[in-house]
Amino acid sequence: MVERTALGVLALVVFFLPVPAAAQSALRVATWNIEDVGAPGSSEFEAAASVLVRIDADVLALNEVQGSADVAYAEALATQLGYDHVIVGGAVYGADRNAIFSRFPFVEAASLDARDLSGDPDAKDVTRDFVRATIDAPGGVFDLVSMHWKSGW
Repeated sequence: MVERTALGVLALVVFFLPVPAAAQSALRVATWNIEDVGAPGSSEFEAAASVLVRIDADVLALNEVQGSADVAYAEALATQLGYDHVIVGGAVYGADRNAIFSRFPFVEAASLDARDLSGDPDAKDVTRDFVRATIDAPGGVFDLVSMHWKSGW
């Protein structure tokens, strides 16, 4: 009888112990004001690739992707580093853009300018588009917004 009771108590304890959540995986997110990606093969491009390999972020926000040529270079960098999901924002004043690279799929992604954010069709009060991505990562879906605020003038 004692053995049966002990087994019953043990079964209840095991049954009612909190079950740990599925093993949570770390999600590495980084941001970098890169200023200029540089052409593939250039010292700038190779230096950026080297740094980003060491950081090994799952999701990366880049600021100051400079101009349409640099957008193509950023996309080449993303491909080289295994980021299959990329959004690059539009330029508002000047050529600088913001970008998000992700190893996990985008549920949704958008480049948002002042008109999008305020609802005013004449709004021109941000210097670079915000980039926003809803990312389906292990452990859940999350939203990331990347913006590089312009200082000075």
